[in-house]
Amino acid sequence: QAFFPQHFDVVDAAGLPWVGEFMSYLPFTIHRSHLQLLRSFLQERFGASSFDEAFARLFEAVQYGPCAASLRASDKSRVDPWCRARPSNHALSMQSIAAAYLYQRH
Repeated sequence: QAFFPQHFDVVDAAGLPWVGEFMSYLPFTIHRSHLQLLRSFLQERFGASSFDEAFARLFEAVQYGPCAASLRASDKSRVDPWCRARPSNHALSMQSIAAAYLYQRH
């Protein structure tokens, strides 16, 4: 069992409410059809035209949090210096996102 949230940032970045740690129990199995639903949800959440683009934006949001949008800006001189120096944050756990998504939306 997990005694603390291990992947809160990734669930939060996906816009899902935190309900619990889903990384505690393995194996984690889902239906194949759920993957397409999850991909579509992430594309919509991040306003992306493809899942690849949505995944890249999700990764940015998890790694850089509020700095993600400013780091994508074309004018890098306006990026807060703290954002440029900020170390990467947390690992991106697709298991945590999938479980939170299925719990909330399925």
